[in-house]
Amino acid sequence: MGKRILTALVLGAVVISVLLYGPAWATRALFGLFIAAGAWEWSAFLGPSPRAVRLGFVLAVALLALLAPAYLPMRCRVDAEGIARRLGWGWERRSWGV
Repeated sequence: MGKRILTALVLGAVVISVLLYGPAWATRALFGLFIAAGAWEWSAFLGPSPRAVRLGFVLAVALLALLAPAYLPMRCRVDAEGIARRLGWGWERRSWGV
């Protein structure tokens, strides 16, 4: 149990450091690792399948995560107008309306 707590503290410090002080590419890489780890855990729901099937699922999810910004254009603005939109709608308005 002590090893788990120590691991959680170290990984938490790494995540916070990358989010606050790291470059944008490091943050994207970190979230990519989170997506891949989550996909690997979810692939266990496929049942007793070979490791290659689970790896294929993880690669498919990773490919979707890489392509999502190209097909879902989102902008996060940190100015008065962007914050006002998020406070009013819960998310910033997309280019196609709402």
